[in-house]
Amino acid sequence: MGYFIDNPPTISEISTEIKTRDVKYKDLYLTVKTGIRKITKYIIHNDERFTVEYIKKKIDNKLESEDLMINEYPERSYLYITVGNDMMQVTGRKI
Repeated sequence: MGYFIDNPPTISEISTEIKTRDVKYKDLYLTVKTGIRKITKYIIHNDERFTVEYIKKKIDNKLESEDLMINEYPERSYLYITVGNDMMQVTGRKI
């Protein structure tokens, strides 16, 4: 069952960085700062559906008026990232 967030936190900074694990494996490290002290970090793996370069481009080119929403399903290592009206199901987790 879903829930409604009356006052969603204001994002003060978003940083993305791609790191290469191996010759063919890349990870995207996403850091979201909300408010003064709240920092949430995610690791997103290269996937068949979306490459880390595409995800980084979507997040970095997000308009200020667009919302960023991240839902985590840790039992399956999925993140659902919504930027504006576009939703991406990616393999990743909160770190």
